[in-house]
Amino acid sequence: MKLKIIIAMILIISSFSANSTIVINEVVTENNISYTNIFGLSNDWIELFNNGNDTINLQNWILTDEEYNYKWKFPEILIPPDSFLIICCSDYNIYYNGELHTNFKLDNDRETIFLYNQSLELIDKLEIPKLYIDYSYGRYPDGSNELTKFIQSSPGRSNNYSIKLIDLIFSHPPGFYDNQFYLTLMTNSPGTKIYYTLDGSEPDTNSFEYNSPIFIRDKTNEPNYFSMIKTNPEDAPIEYRWKEPKKEIFKANTIRAVAYKNGIKVSPIYTNTFFIFKNHRKFTFPVISITTNSSNLFDYEKGIYVPGKFYDTDTNKNWYWGNGNYHQDGDEWERQAHIEFFEVNGQLAFSQDIGIRIYGTGSRALPEKSLCIYARKEYGNELIKYKIFPNNHKTEFKRLILRNSGQDFLRTMFADALIQTLSKNTGIEYQDFIPAIVFINGEYWGIHNIREKYDEYYFQELTGVDLSYISLYDSKLLSNPYLDKHFYEMYNFMLNNDLSDDQNYDKISEYIDIFNTVNSLSQKIFFGIYDWPGNNVKLWRTNTHGSKWRWLSFDNDDGLLYPDINFFLHCFNKNSNDWRNPPWATFIFCKLAENEKFRTLLINTFKLRLQTVFSVENVLNRI
Repeated sequence: MKLKIIIAMILIISSFSANSTIVINEVVTENNISYTNIFGLSNDWIELFNNGNDTINLQNWILTDEEYNYKWKFPEILIPPDSFLIICCSDYNIYYNGELHTNFKLDNDRETIFLYNQSLELIDKLEIPKLYIDYSYGRYPDGSNELTKFIQSSPGRSNNYSIKLIDLIFSHPPGFYDNQFYLTLMTNSPGTKIYYTLDGSEPDTNSFEYNSPIFIRDKTNEPNYFSMIKTNPEDAPIEYRWKEPKKEIFKANTIRAVAYKNGIKVSPIYTNTFFIFKNHRKFTFPVISITTNSSNLFDYEKGIYVPGKFYDTDTNKNWYWGNGNYHQDGDEWERQAHIEFFEVNGQLAFSQDIGIRIYGTGSRALPEKSLCIYARKEYGNELIKYKIFPNNHKTEFKRLILRNSGQDFLRTMFADALIQTLSKNTGIEYQDFIPAIVFINGEYWGIHNIREKYDEYYFQELTGVDLSYISLYDSKLLSNPYLDKHFYEMYNFMLNNDLSDDQNYDKISEYIDIFNTVNSLSQKIFFGIYDWPGNNVKLWRTNTHGSKWRWLSFDNDDGLLYPDINFFLHCFNKNSNDWRNPPWATFIFCKLAENEKFRTLLINTFKLRLQTVFSVENVLNRI
């Protein structure tokens, strides 16, 4: 009996000894081009390594990113000695054509991977720090206890020949300082050279080589540079024409640095902005620093912020806003940049690479542009993870707008934000808002309003419905209702039926959200949005059964300016020749107003709003 127990114990120990030779050897949590699976996709991946002398059958072993939550089980698969095994973290949960896919994905903002054997014993655990895109974290050499970041991953191959990532160390964190100082740059790897730039450009071996500390100073009294570049043409409408700054503007120190070893890039590009102001707390708004190669913004051929080539080659100069590089759109007009966000207290909230595009329509021609911010995997982070808006529950954003306030640019710079947030709890979707001060390549660039962006990600967050099941249409849909089957059915029914008949009215309420329509009309009428509904119109719905069309509130910059206009007549005019309210734009409202129930609901809703959110006291308090 004792002999049997001893033999059993030896077998258990031998089994564990063999099992424990399997290690998590390398992980990529933000894959772009480091590994392409058999489906042609770039999923994140985990590499196992058999550091022992025996072939191991992984059947019923567990891989998971949550301790004690045994998410994914291995099929029968063998891993020979001194061999590697790649597992794709794709959420597909399949074993196809020899390739393993887990039922979970990885997060690049710190993850922990757990490997259990078939007896649910923990065999290995790897805590992964935040990684840049295509960088990996693993064991060096293979199977050892030494962990490091790699600037170049090696899926299915030995880590022993990979390039280790070298961290750059700044002696001071980015932010606000009262006094000038010397900034020291360091690495923990002998023989490494550091190169840096001061103008926003990406450093390489042709940039300044770091040999001594960099003097960080108050640069405000130094000559203006980027702010001297004309950002719209001399024949722009005079009130919106670019004007030279009357004095020296606030300036920051923007340092971009990178490390090379033996002529090979061994670090990411670090971007840090330093502000030296005696009383920096005069800034009562958050501060955003945008850093990018100046050619991305101001180059004649490809600069997105200037009139440039497209203005000079435009043969049609009749449009009020003219043409220019800044009116171009699409992927080819997105430029890579870096964003740093500092809270009012000077604390750095987040810092990451992003894409930027010029945003808006006519307002693109203003001297200060609106910028759309894109978080993308290829820039290193799929999301901006920060609670930007204090009273909003959202902590993740795919896109944001730095808005110039449109046609309100020369007035309050908050008209649209005021109107939208006053309507926050009235059954209308809205874009949240906080103002910020923006610096571009270290130069003060004025106030911009940080706004949410209406897009498929916004509505997915709002509804929980998949991106492919959301329709978002603009004023083109209203002027051509045949573009959408569901909208065409509604429009055609309105066209051919008398909505004073309650039965017909009830039928149409299956297509359009009546309460949202009434609330939207109340907002537009009260605030007197003059360039609506013939312009700035968007409706949305999910492509699911029972979903109804809803109106969006945006670009209310032309409001609160025309107290002598009767906006009830403006919105219910059937025969206007004005572009602001042509018959196609007022058609839906005029048809709904045929019904007494709709008219009563609109009047009662308007009266309620006048006593609450649109009351004199509430509006003045918000202003």
